[in-house]
Amino acid sequence: MAARRRQGQGFHLRGMCPGAKRSAMALAVVLGAAHLLPAEGMAQEQPSANGSPAVTSDAPSAPRRMAPILTLNQERLFRKSLFGERAIRERDNALAELARENRRIEAELTQEEKDLTERRKALPAAQFRKLADAFDEKVQGIRKAQDEKARAIVGRYESEQQRFFGLVLPLLSEIVSERGASAIIDSRVIIVATEDIDITDEALRLIDARIGEGGAGEAGEGSGGNE
Repeated sequence: MAARRRQGQGFHLRGMCPGAKRSAMALAVVLGAAHLLPAEGMAQEQPSANGSPAVTSDAPSAPRRMAPILTLNQERLFRKSLFGERAIRERDNALAELARENRRIEAELTQEEKDLTERRKALPAAQFRKLADAFDEKVQGIRKAQDEKARAIVGRYESEQQRFFGLVLPLLSEIVSERGASAIIDSRVIIVATEDIDITDEALRLIDARIGEGGAGEAGEGSGGNE
């Protein structure tokens, strides 16, 4: 990806999903037109005592430019929030514990298989086959149970992701209202955009302050889901 600059504004070339090509191009046009509008609080020309124009600079410094469209990196919003970091940490810890359990089970099964092999010469073929089939069935059952545990861990993580976005939606709406915008679009589908319309960092600060890690004790009535 490469960076572009136009009319003194910093632009970034971002990755685009194939299905969003038309909307992204349309948005780029909208943003280009919005850039031509005067920003709030810009210095205004006023006549001086001798009749020549004079510029006053009593407006607040660095005002936020109003824009109809805002952008947000949803993946970064989740992963960098306190809520997301907690959910990722719990998922990783659970998977690590499951991996340790799998290694222990593997060692036990390896020893059991070795013992069964050593008994083979002393057992009738039919009896050994019966024991071998029972061992294979046991291994398959354990593998299925461990796979289900892994799927359950991933499922809980995905549920936490869904709960997160359910909780942050009202907070994002607050930002849209404060900015006088009409919509938020995922920044990953935008080709070109000015940096000042990206609200990811602003949203992260608000979410961390209002929701925190979002554990069971912090979810409140608005959690919208069960863990």
